[in-house]
Amino acid sequence: EHLLFSAEVDNKSGKEMSSSVVKLKQIAIFKANDGHSEISVQTVAKMDQGKIDPGEVEIWNRVPMLIPEFLPPSYLGRKGIIIDLTYSLLFEVKPSGMGRSLQSQIPIMIGTKPYSNNPFLN
Repeated sequence: EHLLFSAEVDNKSGKEMSSSVVKLKQIAIFKANDGHSEISVQTVAKMDQGKIDPGEVEIWNRVPMLIPEFLPPSYLGRKGIIIDLTYSLLFEVKPSGMGRSLQSQIPIMIGTKPYSNNPFLN
């Protein structure tokens, strides 16, 4: 399946942005019986676009991101599990040279069945 991604980057700075990138991250929390846990974060899908000059606007309009076929589903509230899986979509704009990246992140639910009432499919 594909996730359709839309965003707009309006570069009102005087600096060139080297790229914009969207990543699907898998966050796994491994829990031991003694209360200890370990976190693993992996990028499971990624798309990027090139530079954005000062004053330019870059538009991502329903760009399809391929979701890997065999991703395990997100944690759905089961008790007694030892691995807790969540996913998030990270959008990042990277400046050229010195400067901090701009980031926005939202949680994403990965399931085993397509969502039939999805308003974005019509």
